[in-house]
Amino acid sequence: MIRSSITFVAWSNHVYAEVILPLAVPGTFTYSIPEGCEVVAGMRVAVPFGRGRKLYGAVVRRVHGDDPLNRKARPILSVLDPAPIVLPEQLELWDRIAAYYMCTVGEVMIAALPGQLTLSSETRLVAGPHVEDNLPGQERAVFLLNALEDGQVVTLEQAGELLGLKDPLPVVKRLMEQGALLLEEQLKQDWKPRMATYIRLAPEATSEAALHGWFDRLEKAPKQLHVLMRFVELSQCLSDRPKEVERAKLVHASGSTTAVVEQLVKKGLFERYEREEGHPDPSAASAPPPSLFPAHQQALEAVRIGLEKH
Repeated sequence: MIRSSITFVAWSNHVYAEVILPLAVPGTFTYSIPEGCEVVAGMRVAVPFGRGRKLYGAVVRRVHGDDPLNRKARPILSVLDPAPIVLPEQLELWDRIAAYYMCTVGEVMIAALPGQLTLSSETRLVAGPHVEDNLPGQERAVFLLNALEDGQVVTLEQAGELLGLKDPLPVVKRLMEQGALLLEEQLKQDWKPRMATYIRLAPEATSEAALHGWFDRLEKAPKQLHVLMRFVELSQCLSDRPKEVERAKLVHASGSTTAVVEQLVKKGLFERYEREEGHPDPSAASAPPPSLFPAHQQALEAVRIGLEKH
């Protein structure tokens, strides 16, 4: 059970923070709290991890005065939040989720918090959509943004080297709030799937009799008639298992133009719709299930009879 948060201000080297790292590693890690730092459970801190790596999104689980056994705790680099961003009840919930799904608390934290709150020295940064040409008093920020021109990507650690700062997070955080910087994963989330345009018969034209009527109506419009003929061939619309027809494929197969197809849409013969490329047609009939071997069929019947008796 996690107790309610208590604020500790470290005036000696004997106050420690037990932190959850935003990594898929088991357990928690203990760091010493530098003198004068005010730390509360639920705050984020920047900590060193491994050789030369820094994590800017570790969450303090608890603060205590127990010396770690057989090792010297490395110090917290900086405190990132003026107040806790995670409540004790949320920390307890993370524990329960980790136990239920048999994963680490760090993995739960990564899923629970926005990406901007779990940065590391390897976090990749890209230029955002709101880059201003003039940033008075922010020369370091301008220098970093210039390095990100033409779609370049830098890690948070590289950003610190470019800025000449051991802790580049304040500058990076300010630029992210202004929309001048994005995480690379945010840019991927903003990606929109490519949509393809498809053509189908209007409901009034799906019967064989209705199609014969359209063939008669289009006798004096040979280009449109040819498009209809190619559509019937590609779609197999009169068969038991019709197929989808992409507009671009219909245009290519008929040697026609998009404008001719759109004329048939306006006349009421065709309907136009869009669907994400690469996804199967949700309305397509599924293949029939495979037939069972006699022994399997007998076993299935025995199960059905047993269920009926109970």
